[in-house]
Amino acid sequence: MEPSTLAKMPVVNRLDLSAYPDNPLEVVDIREHPSTCWWWERTAGENRARVRVVSGPTIPVAATEMNKVVSLVKADTSGRQADQVYFGPDHANFVAVTGNNPGAQTSESLWWVTDAGARFGVEDSKEARDALGLTLTPSLAPWVALRLLPQGPTLSRADALVEHDTLPMDMTPAELVVPK
Repeated sequence: MEPSTLAKMPVVNRLDLSAYPDNPLEVVDIREHPSTCWWWERTAGENRARVRVVSGPTIPVAATEMNKVVSLVKADTSGRQADQVYFGPDHANFVAVTGNNPGAQTSESLWWVTDAGARFGVEDSKEARDALGLTLTPSLAPWVALRLLPQGPTLSRADALVEHDTLPMDMTPAELVVPK
């Protein structure tokens, strides 16, 4: 940028810090608290979501619910993909992507999320939704969370009419666990 262009810009005497927390962050020792969970919760009819980051020695799920925690096959521990998922009682499994901001009101692509933590795109047509029995309004879910779940094929008529001789090979399979 040329100095003359920079000189024409308005002078700012105050920075907008509204995107930063009101209070200092608490640094957590990951050796004592190796489990970190990000919660995004928005009840039907609410204008804003509640967002929390929780860290502790284990995932924050009641002992009586631990049998509902699903370890994903492709858990990679890198943070790019979820390692485990837990859906509380009455969770929504038909969702529309919304923005990550707690006040986001957008409704974008449609997804079916299984209890096992996989996501499947849903064709946004009345024909496809009716065929799948998805007649309710989808709940909102932020893309930053949905993208962490393994993706299955799109649930659409066009994709259902494609014939395959084989399934594509998975280049990062998990080790087969032999039942005992």
